[in-house]
Amino acid sequence: MKNEVKNKKRLLVVASTFPIWKNDTILPFVYELSRRLTDEFNVYDLAQHYPGAKSFEILDNMKAYRFHYFLKKYEKLAGNTAILPTLRKNKFFYFQFPFFN
Repeated sequence: MKNEVKNKKRLLVVASTFPIWKNDTILPFVYELSRRLTDEFNVYDLAQHYPGAKSFEILDNMKAYRFHYFLKKYEKLAGNTAILPTLRKNKFFYFQFPFFN
């Protein structure tokens, strides 16, 4: 793949929380961990899609893929907050949860 260093191993990071765009303030710990691992690995982040986010982008030498799990307009299960607070806030999101997994 483009921009990959051939001698590095590949690392897939699967997360339910990942920034929607660069410099997003939402729970940046997964992003920071992934970024710090780019010296040793070709890092691929797989997370949920959120309205306004790109389905694929390269952020600080990491390849971020965001999968669609529901109708695009309603993909708000995770994004502004973690999943549990979103579920508590609106019971509609319990319906989306089986599609998220």
